[in-house]
Amino acid sequence: MAPILGIIASSQTASTLTAFESIATATGTGSSGTITFSSIPSTYQHLQLRWISRSSRAVTADNMRISFNGATSTYADHILYGDGATAAAAGQTALTYITLQDATTGANATANIMGVGVLDIHDYASTTKAKTLRSFHGNDRNGAGVIALSSGLWTTTSAINSISIVVGSTGNFTTATSFALYGIKGS
Repeated sequence: MAPILGIIASSQTASTLTAFESIATATGTGSSGTITFSSIPSTYQHLQLRWISRSSRAVTADNMRISFNGATSTYADHILYGDGATAAAAGQTALTYITLQDATTGANATANIMGVGVLDIHDYASTTKAKTLRSFHGNDRNGAGVIALSSGLWTTTSAINSISIVVGSTGNFTTATSFALYGIKGS
């Protein structure tokens, strides 16, 4: 497990941690900008995605785009973020994916500085309600970074059986990138 993922896991209480089960992990290849988790079992109440990542695109920070089941419509997102000097908020509807703004660093960031985050997907296996997610993510960039709280909506009632994460618009995930998908048991 990547060091940051271990730190995130260690911040959970013992009773909370036992409710999490590892489903899958994925790492960047350096030659692809997409990470996909497919054949997700429907045996959990919620899902959690954790990451430490870096993009090859020539920017200091890069966005990540989330979509489910290969669908390219009916998404909405909101974000509240700050960089230590200013704060801002934004929201969008009628999207082809959910954007996680500045969720990873880019090639112009200081070497070895990574983006990190935790994303929860609620009631992912339900076939009677739209799917919502929340994300807490950001990156440091030597004191000039950003931290963000995001929410997203997929307006369909289909159960989620695959998650695709795409970096920026033209970059690739570097080989230092690591994603971990967990299932959260119901109470």
